[in-house]
Order: sequence, then C-alpha cells, then structure tokens
Amino acid sequence: MKGTSAPNDDKLATLAVQAVDTEGVQAALQSILNEAAARLLRSKSKDLAMLQSPLSTLSGVSWLPLANHIFTAVHSLASQLTIADLGDGQTAQGVMILHNQYCLWSSLSQQDSASLYRLAATTLVPAAQGPSIGKRLASATSKIRSQQSEPQHPVHNYKAWTRNSSRFLSLVQPTAATDSEELMIPTVYLQGGEEQLAMLGYCQGSAVLILLLAQQGPVSSNTQQAVARIAQAPLGKISQATSEQLATQRHCHIPGFRYLYVDHMLTAVQASPQNKVATLSAESLDLMASARAELQCMRKQDDDREVVARGTHDCWVVAKHRNGRELYLVMEGKGEVGLAGASKLAHDFADNHFPSHF
Repeated sequence: MKGTSAPNDDKLATLAVQAVDTEGVQAALQSILNEAAARLLRSKSKDLAMLQSPLSTLSGVSWLPLANHIFTAVHSLASQLTIADLGDGQTAQGVMILHNQYCLWSSLSQQDSASLYRLAATTLVPAAQGPSIGKRLASATSKIRSQQSEPQHPVHNYKAWTRNSSRFLSLVQPTAATDSEELMIPTVYLQGGEEQLAMLGYCQGSAVLILLLAQQGPVSSNTQQAVARIAQAPLGKISQATSEQLATQRHCHIPGFRYLYVDHMLTAVQASPQNKVATLSAESLDLMASARAELQCMRKQDDDREVVARGTHDCWVVAKHRNGRELYLVMEGKGEVGLAGASKLAHDFADNHFPSHF
C-alpha cells in the first residue's frame, strides 16, 4: 500500500542536506519529535497515545495470575497442543495463550515471550476482537503516512490481520486468493536458534492462542481442523472463566494510583488497567514520560535511583529503580503533600504491593 506524503516527510528528506553531523541531525529532528509527541497526547489520539504511554504494559509481558482451576485448564491445553499431531505431521514448537492484554501461558524463553507478546498485543488481539478496536486505532493513525511503499503484508500492522469464519487469525490475502482454504501466516525466528517457525493464531471469546509451527508457507485445512478440534472447547471455557475472574477481582487496579512495575530480569510487567491510565490528564502523562526519561539517563548497573517531580496541576510522579526493577507512579489530587510526603507515599506503595523489591 502506497501512502501519501505528509509535511514532515519533506523535512526528513532534506536532513541529509541540512545536517552533516550528529548534533545537526538531532537539532533538525527535535522539532519533528516535539510535534509528534504533542499529537500523541491530544484527546483525539487517545488510543495511539496508549501505545506510547509511559505506563504502557508493552515494556514486558503482562502476566495474569490465574485461579487454580483456570491454570490447570491452560496447562492441559498447552500440553495437548505440544504433543498432538496437528495434521500433515505438524507439531507445535511453541505455545502462547492470551486473554485480551494479559498473557496466561508461554512455552518460550523470556526474551522470545516478550517479543511475541508485544506483537500479539498490538496486532492479533485487536484482530481477534473484531473491527471496533481497529476503527478506533485507524482513526488515530490515519494522518501518519509513509513516503515509501509498505510491504504487502506488514506483520506489525494490525490491519494486515484478519479473523476468518473458523476464528483463525491470518494475514490478509490478495484478492485473487480469497477463496483459498489455506491461511497465510508469517515466519518468525526464535532468538535461541536459527529455526524458522510459522505463527498461527486462533481465538475463542477474548482468548487468543498462538502456535509456532515448523513449516513454511500457508497452513493447510488439515492443520486448521486439527487445531480447532483440540482447542475450540477448552479455549472457550478458559476465556469465559478468565472473564469471570477479572469481573470479580480488581486485578492490578489500586485506587488513587496509576502505576507501572517492570522486572527486567523476568521481562515481566504489572500495571494499572489501561482504561484507568486513560483517565490521566495529558499533563500527567507528559510529566511521567519526562521523569522516566530522566531515570533512564541516570541508569547504572544495580544502582538505586529515584526521581520525584510535581506538576502544576496537583500531580506528583515518582520513578524508582533498584536491582533491575523499576516502578513508575502517578498520583493526582494528593494536594500539598510536599516532596517528602510524595516520596513517602511512593515508598509505602512499593512496600505494600511490591515488598522487598524497593
């Protein structure tokens, strides 16, 4: 798909002429970056802003602690898919199961899980939920264009994915191939080896199953039937049970705070639900982004660091780092607590919810 040229494209095209050194390039890009940041924080671009939010869960894998009976069902399904014949001699080389933005299971390494989770959370999950999410994202990104032609099937673009009547997720096929029963899926490479694996998605309810298959090319109808036969009923039950658990438990929501906890050693995150983060003002998100950037500039190996900042709109933000773990905290409406008071609130929050980590 070929995009139209945007005003910033002309600016970028002349950078090579206007700036021949690193400092010059940085200066030339700064105004463009400032404009892009302002657009992300506008209310009409709220969905896109969540992707770039300093409290976004895409910093790692957002795991959902499950009730025992749900975990048993998830483990049983993953085990069946690993050992079963999925048609044409296929077996699953990797399994990941998600429920909306939460990860329930992954048989991959930490780094591969984090990479696949980021891809799934921004592409397969929106595709599985239908066109409503897609339309909101499309409205937020409609003004962002590329001067160059895009690949026919850009895997990182959720609009390149489709859900068929059998609830499989695949890349959108060319018009001439829409009648084919085979699914077009991308090839992925695991960081632990050089093997090429095909990524197949399947959904039931709010649950998304991702299988990595040792094959090349489209997925046959035999494999689709085998996966559906094994996964359809249990995945549907997992989706329903997980939805019920989330409805009765306020998972990750802590009243009065909006936060993000990142464990770099486990590539895992825990954060306020994104619908709660969406209630923050643009000024609070901007202040949190600045505090997070300041913390990153202070980064040293196993170094304890803390950044505390106050906005002009009755908002305090705190960014903490210790031993490979980070905590980002936004507190609105706390009044005149002062610097020491804000630091104590953050300290008590960390002790209560992430004991011994900070």
